[in-house]
Amino acid sequence: MNVDGVIPKMFSMIGIGESTLGSLKLGDRNVLDKMSGYWPDGEIKKRNFDDGDGTVLPRSGKFDNQEFENISSNHGDIVDKSLWQILTRLGLGTTIGNEPSQNNFSRKLVFFADPKINLSIFCGQSNSVSVEENFWLIKSGNSNCRIDIFGKESGASKLVWGNSETEDGWHGLEKNLGKGETMTFVVDAMTGDFSLGSERALYELIREDANLLKDKYKDNRHLVKILKAVEKNEIRVIEMEVFQFRRETGETLISPGIIDNVVKIMIIEKIKLPHNTRNIMDISRREYEFIEWWFNYKQKFDKTISKNMVMSFKMMSDYFEMEKIANNHGRFQEVMVLGEIIDELFREMWWR
Repeated sequence: MNVDGVIPKMFSMIGIGESTLGSLKLGDRNVLDKMSGYWPDGEIKKRNFDDGDGTVLPRSGKFDNQEFENISSNHGDIVDKSLWQILTRLGLGTTIGNEPSQNNFSRKLVFFADPKINLSIFCGQSNSVSVEENFWLIKSGNSNCRIDIFGKESGASKLVWGNSETEDGWHGLEKNLGKGETMTFVVDAMTGDFSLGSERALYELIREDANLLKDKYKDNRHLVKILKAVEKNEIRVIEMEVFQFRRETGETLISPGIIDNVVKIMIIEKIKLPHNTRNIMDISRREYEFIEWWFNYKQKFDKTISKNMVMSFKMMSDYFEMEKIANNHGRFQEVMVLGEIIDELFREMWWR
């Protein structure tokens, strides 16, 4: 592939400061290794290490004659640590509070808005901003932030936000907004998590996904019940019906969005669940490990695993990681909710 036209436009962030494998010295194999088929290219006798990001060497992270900047970082943290430089080079920049620096950037909340929408963010009287373009924003503080979205043109619009220092990572929202249509929700100013006051917006996202599914599944009784439950804010009914719908249809493309918003609402509304926190973590772990073992067993004997099963297990794995983080931080309401969803996914895969 010819990349000559691309190189002048490229700018690479190169991680340095970490011991990185640079080369190997190979030698002859012993008789046992030869009989066993080990080390066909020669046994490793010595490993030589150079400066890099712990995974990639600087010379491998860029082309010759292209612009680059070294940044002190391991491989996994390069994106977070270089975000400020990337945004600066792209010419994006609207800030609240102190001007960000490379040292304190990760302790702030960042928003990326779709150009199809106007976005207004209010984080207390002294810290508010209204931006009418594709932008990024950084906010420091401990209050909640109200997010008002206004559709400049019809179509699917996206908003991404997060604090790279938190283990929960980034949050996203996709909404089909009509021209002039609005949407409001509330997030925690430090973590970006949905907060009290976001419930109606999340119910509307569930309605949107359920209506998309109705285009294909027409008069499906579970979707009808979900839409009725949205009107009445009956989150437990939606939870039950979306999993029954999935078991009946095997749908795994749009319904995960409904489940994700169910989780958010159940956490915000502090839905009471009949579980003990310690027990639910143990149950989640056993269910996850059983499905993982079952997948490995099927692969060992070359048994086919359906795409729907893989998608369900991916959801289960993601929620299990979230549950462990929530448990480590003492967020037991989240533990209970995520444990409930993991159990539903386990039953779904077992039923299939």
